[in-house]
Formats: sequence, C-alpha cells, structure tokens
Amino acid sequence: MDILKSWVYVDYTNNIWKFSVNSIKELQYSIMYQEGKWTKEKPIAQNVLGCYIYTDKMGVHIIYSNTKAELKYCTLIEQQWMGKTLYKLDNNKVEIKNLNVLVENGEVHIFYLLRDKKSNGHGILMHCKWNGIETSVNKLQDIILSSDLNDHYLVYLDESDNIEMLFFSDEGNEVSLNHCSFKNKRWTNAIRLYGIAGNEIEIKILKDQYGLHVLNKCKENSINYLVHVFLKKSGDVYKSNVHESINTLSELVFLKEDNKIYSYWIENNKIYSSFFRGKDWSNPICVIENNEHYIKKYNYIESDKYNSNNTKEVYWIGEEDLNLIILGDVGWKDKEKLKINEIEEIQEILNKEGVFKKDDDIKKIKILSEFRSVNKLMKETIASLKLELKNKQSILDEYEEQISK
Repeated sequence: MDILKSWVYVDYTNNIWKFSVNSIKELQYSIMYQEGKWTKEKPIAQNVLGCYIYTDKMGVHIIYSNTKAELKYCTLIEQQWMGKTLYKLDNNKVEIKNLNVLVENGEVHIFYLLRDKKSNGHGILMHCKWNGIETSVNKLQDIILSSDLNDHYLVYLDESDNIEMLFFSDEGNEVSLNHCSFKNKRWTNAIRLYGIAGNEIEIKILKDQYGLHVLNKCKENSINYLVHVFLKKSGDVYKSNVHESINTLSELVFLKEDNKIYSYWIENNKIYSSFFRGKDWSNPICVIENNEHYIKKYNYIESDKYNSNNTKEVYWIGEEDLNLIILGDVGWKDKEKLKINEIEEIQEILNKEGVFKKDDDIKKIKILSEFRSVNKLMKETIASLKLELKNKQSILDEYEEQISK
C-alpha cells in the first residue's frame, strides 16, 4: 500500500504552495497568492515514487525518488526548478520508496526503503547523509514488509538531537515495532519494543521528558482499535485504550497542547478527538462534522520572517478550495483581515459560553480558508471557535464527572 500525501507550504509572505504527486506519477505544484486563486498546476518531476519537502532561509527544498532508482534533490532558483542526482542504484530490480528527511547541524539525513519490485515481502532501510556536496549511504536494517502498511518506519530527533528510528517487521502472527538510535555518528543495535496484532496498522508518536508515547491503530476481527502505549524512560510500559469501533478509523493526528496529549482521527468523514487524562482517555467527541466534502490529511509547513519553519499534519476539507483544519496552532494569523465588529462578534461568542475569560491566552484551532469573501471567512472562523469551545467544554464535563464520583 503506497499513498503519497500532499504538502502545503505557507511562506512568510502568506503565499500558499501546494505540492502533490498525481495518478501518473508527476510531482506538481500550484500557488495561491493574495488574490485567493490557485495558479495552474506546473510539473516539477516525472515518474516520482516518493518525495519529502523541507524549507529554510534559502527557500523550498525537495528530495524525491523516481522509477529509475534515483534519489534526487531540487530547489526553486529564479522561477526554475534546479536539481541534482544525489544517489543512483545500478540495480534496476529495486525501487526507492517511503522517504523521510531530518536536517540536523547543517547536514541532511535522508531515509528511505529499498524494495524489490517483484517481491514485496522484503525491504532494506537505508540512511543517506548529504552535506550539500557529498553523500554517503549506509544500510540500516533488513525488514520483512507487511503488505497493508503505508509507512514502514518513523524517524525523529530526541531532546539531545540524536536521531531515533522506529520500524516495523512482519513476524507472521503479528508485526513487531523495533527501535534503534543514531548517536555519536553510529547506529545502535535494534531492540524489539512490542508486537501489534491485526492489520491496517498505523502509529503516531510523541516524545516528552517522561518517555515515548505511541498511538497505535489496527483492525482485528472487524473491530478497529486505537491504543496508547507509553514507554517510560525507566523501561516500564503502560497501555490504555483510546477508542474502538466497527467503523474505519483513519488519518491519525497525535499532538501535545497545554501539557495535554490529544488524538484526532477521521471516522465516517468526521473528525473526532480524545485527550489523555493521565491514566485513561476521555470519551471521544466529534469536533468537525462534514457531509458535503471529503476530508483528508496533508503535510503542512509554515515559515515566518525569521526563516524558522514548523512541520505538522493538518486536515483538508474539500478538493478545490483551501480549507485547512490546523490543530494545536497558536495565535490569530488572519485576525487583521476581519472588521472590528466581526472581531467583537467572535469575542461575544466566547464570553457567552463562560468557559474562559476574554483576556485568557488561548491556543486556538485555526481554519485557513481561501478568503474569497468576508462572509466565508466569518463562517469558518466561528466554526473554528465553536470547535475549540467544544473541546474546552468536554474537558470541563470530564472534570465535573470525576468530582461527582
């Protein structure tokens, strides 16, 4: 199963870039300027199997692989996409997929999966280091692939900027989750963390000062499960159920906000949320109901004038209009676009609920829209605030329930 998620990038001038790979393997992009209309999609590369996008003060950078077993890089210079080949395999029987990138201390770490074209049962995890001039490639792990996994591994930086990797390997009756680290320029031996039974497996991770939180999704005996596994630094392992349903659960988002851990997912084309109460999870609530348009997940990058960027996952409602649900975001980026009376109307909604005060420093869930009219902006802004209020009210309800026991 190979699904290439699209990317949305908001630059420091508020232009919005959308990158995607279409059905004929073309990597393409379009831009929405301040006028609120998308430009015509333009091609960047052909025969693309995987891609990863990151940004810095120099602009947008794309790492991608193609059907020629090439690992390539490109960037936009004077309105032209210019690039180079970083690595090419002489073996035409394998392909490069499942790309991930980490940039650390000026060095680009590129991770990918080498997979046999004829036999999907075996894969090799690879690590390519590129300093902008030279590349070096190392083999990391041989793994047995599970056919219904889209992501066979995850990489992230720990609090000391060491690279951590979690990867799956199919053991027949279950899929094992394994861990290794890149410390002092060397990879540690892999250790098995635990096994996951069932199929349609997906995980999301959060790292904090106490350990590693893993949100597991799987399907077993026609039931879909979300399970939280907490791997403490002490070595202790705790498990708690988040949700189970006969409905398909998809497009997980796992984040920490105001020292609370939240999980989000799509069920019946609706976005649901639950938060961790320390020992167990709150009852799920529907935070976005949508019966008109399809909801899917995008990778999202936002830069500011200081050239910093923040990569996260967001939900996109609909296909043509820009309608993003950005979870766990801070601030009112588009507040200046509203008229004074419209801002007062929003504040009145908050005050009537009595959940928090006017001057509270609240982290909001933003909806970024196409802004074709003030009315459309107001409708989506109010919906965003109601979503936040719904989450706040859920927290209060759970607290009152605990007090009454």
